[in-house]
Amino acid sequence: MLSTNIVLFLFLSFFFIEKTSTRYSPRSRSIDIPYLFTGITLCNGSRIPDVKVELWTKKGVFKIYSLISKNSTDKYGVFTLKTLVEHKLQKDLMLYFYYYCDLKKQSHKSKKKYSKSVSSLKCPWEGSIGGIKCELKAELQDNTVGTVHYPSVSLLHNKTKEKYEIKKWDINNNISFFISNDFDNSSRVYERIINVTKEIENNTCIIFQQQNDTITDTHGINFEKSNECKNMRIGAMNENVSQSIYLTEECATSTRTIRSLLHQALGQLASVFRKDRNKYVKINFLYMNLSRVDSFNYNYRIKNNYSEEFDFGSITLSNSSAFSVDKSKKIIKPIVSYDNYYDNMMGRIEEPSFYDYKFLNNYYCMDKCQNKTNCSYPCYQDPKNCSSCVCPTGYELRTNQIFIYMAIKNNITYCLYYIYTQGSEGHVFIRFPDFRGMFLSKQCSWNNSIEIRYKKNVDYPGICLCYNKDIKAPELVSEGRHMVVIFNFQIHRSYVHLEFMEVSSSDFKYESLGEYDRIPQLLKKECNKKTKNTNDNCE
Repeated sequence: MLSTNIVLFLFLSFFFIEKTSTRYSPRSRSIDIPYLFTGITLCNGSRIPDVKVELWTKKGVFKIYSLISKNSTDKYGVFTLKTLVEHKLQKDLMLYFYYYCDLKKQSHKSKKKYSKSVSSLKCPWEGSIGGIKCELKAELQDNTVGTVHYPSVSLLHNKTKEKYEIKKWDINNNISFFISNDFDNSSRVYERIINVTKEIENNTCIIFQQQNDTITDTHGINFEKSNECKNMRIGAMNENVSQSIYLTEECATSTRTIRSLLHQALGQLASVFRKDRNKYVKINFLYMNLSRVDSFNYNYRIKNNYSEEFDFGSITLSNSSAFSVDKSKKIIKPIVSYDNYYDNMMGRIEEPSFYDYKFLNNYYCMDKCQNKTNCSYPCYQDPKNCSSCVCPTGYELRTNQIFIYMAIKNNITYCLYYIYTQGSEGHVFIRFPDFRGMFLSKQCSWNNSIEIRYKKNVDYPGICLCYNKDIKAPELVSEGRHMVVIFNFQIHRSYVHLEFMEVSSSDFKYESLGEYDRIPQLLKKECNKKTKNTNDNCE
């Protein structure tokens, strides 16, 4: 009885001391730091839902583990835990996973438990949240592969990235390629691939040579039937062996897909793999197909240093949900001004951009001309005509400068407007009141779109506005005092209707104008129809 009273007395004394010291301790000693845990739970490479995830730490005099936060994974095995943690509690943080790999046997009683010390993960500081961010991969199968024992929890991205050297093809010899005849519509697939190789030949110094049999013990590209669309290697193989471009029945007839994969096989790195990509896009790895995540864990090295503006119109980019486990969840999200317009063009434009061909020419064709032609930026020397320069569309037409208030023109295939403010401090505001009505085709193409170059340097890539039912009346403001607007409707003739004005700020919004200050909509109703028989008074 005496020993029991002594133990009780000691416990109460420690409890009183702990409470008193906490009550009178300075605030600065107890700093709450945000912790954000996100991740994917897996079993033998497959996502598993309904995994219970808990965050515990030791508290009190006797350092008893206490629950801080808990959550469960969604149907894609994705979890999120976010909480504030006192500084003194951080060293003892533990993550617990309650799981069972066999989805048919999921129940609370049958679930196993796996724990992981948070400090052992060495999660990085994330400035955007002002705290610690842990993006994790929890592989919860019970087995051993080589020297790796599972279950295991690790960072989703390796801190030390593996080097990936992008090797140039030897274009002194023609690049060999072979097209498999295993496709159901082999003649159509053949036609698409041949057309793409001819396009590259017409715009670069690269020459292809078709082979009748599968290429094996030498450099070359085999176009093969597969259950996925994928390029095997960016650039040429290091060894003297062939490589493949894999195509499904569906994507084998997509000219855009073939263009994209072949450009990558020639060594063109997609913009999302650039070291500075986080300035332009945000990548959501949690809902990305796992087979694609590893491609972001490389340190890509290209032999020719090539630095251009981030090109959202590149043929190498995919749309924002292309590699998602759920098409409603976007994987690649632009984080720049007019992000919704960039999202609309990304991965949709059928043809390679000017900068796609500029890359291939700078990479392979710099030595093709003995006499160098001094080409102004962003133009480059034409390897097929060394005395001339290749420039972006409209570059040579800048003499058509205008100050007009509104432009309406009917039955056009191509119109370029170079607009600038008379004041040195002003900006150009532009608006397209009848945007959706201008498109007779939903195809996204440089030849069926409105291109707006609005950046301070109007030679930089701009926005390509393609048809989208959710975009009603696009409006943009130039970064500087210049703007280039190109109406290119060579697939179907259309009409021009744009409204613009000089504004004092790049943050200007049309809705801020009063009713009588807004630009009047003068386009007649009979001109706003998808018809070939338009009234002559529409212009």
